[in-house]
Amino acid sequence: MSPPPPCAERGLQRRVELPLQGVDVGGGTVFPGRCPGLAYVAPSGRKMDVPISFHPSVTHDNLSVPTGAVWLLRYVCTMPKPPPPNNATKQRTAAIVRRLKAFIGKPYLHTPASVIETLVATILSQNTSDRNSARAYQQLRATWGSWDQLAQADQSEIAAAIRIGGLAKQKSATILNALQALRQHHGNLDAITLEGLDDDAVLAELTAIPGVGLKTASCVLMFALGRDLCAVDTHVHRVVNRLGIVRASTPDATFHALRPLLPTNAAVQFHVDLIRFGRQICKAQRPHCFQCPVYGVCQWDQRQAFAAAAQPGPNPVSGDLLLSDILRPSANN
Repeated sequence: MSPPPPCAERGLQRRVELPLQGVDVGGGTVFPGRCPGLAYVAPSGRKMDVPISFHPSVTHDNLSVPTGAVWLLRYVCTMPKPPPPNNATKQRTAAIVRRLKAFIGKPYLHTPASVIETLVATILSQNTSDRNSARAYQQLRATWGSWDQLAQADQSEIAAAIRIGGLAKQKSATILNALQALRQHHGNLDAITLEGLDDDAVLAELTAIPGVGLKTASCVLMFALGRDLCAVDTHVHRVVNRLGIVRASTPDATFHALRPLLPTNAAVQFHVDLIRFGRQICKAQRPHCFQCPVYGVCQWDQRQAFAAAAQPGPNPVSGDLLLSDILRPSANN
């Protein structure tokens, strides 16, 4: 069976028109995009037929542009929204949301960060501990006085500043891609808000930037814009699939499946509760099923064995530090 179209997973059911940056790389022009329902529209309004694949980028070998040129196009998505979940699944999810909130006992207080600082901090948080990503973020802010200055820096300088966070070459390239694309589309980086765009539009614009994935884009929506979404990283993906809230093979698929299940105004709190729950109880190795507050509703087929063994798992590397603490150190302690 072929996989479902990624855009159908995203749940877009209306037209979305945003700038899309295409850069000539010598063998054709590369357009970031994942959706087989996309139509690319030139600035003149002329539709361009672009081959689509499931790879994060697609190429149009017949489009001739000067080497290094940047084309700003619009894309339009009209893929249908998937069917809504049944009420029983939503009620069970709501019960888990309530239990975890009571168990963790740390209400999330939203203190808005800027779009750019949230985007950069989230990129730095990938594949490392929150403590190391916090050090990398602090070093970045101490080295450059503004985001516009950082956007003009050499990649090697950025990589040196964030080395403690790991994957410095990859992350520095993604940060530069993001800053330069957003500055070209919106102007002054320190003044960008994206407030005029709805959730799907923000997700579409940010994930069109090379290196920026759905988890990073949804963190911007949560922590910068205060939107009612639950970002899904590998840890959230592990926990919600173990619990049986969704059955999905990737974090992105989990995000799309989880999104319609959550009670209104509960998604961000659920995200931070899941992070803490995954560190304290539902650990990747040797989970504490013997202490689990949602054991009775969990559907993981190994829960009984781990509960009987009662063998403690490793302590979390980052302790109780979260991405939201890095953005606003005094807000959520």
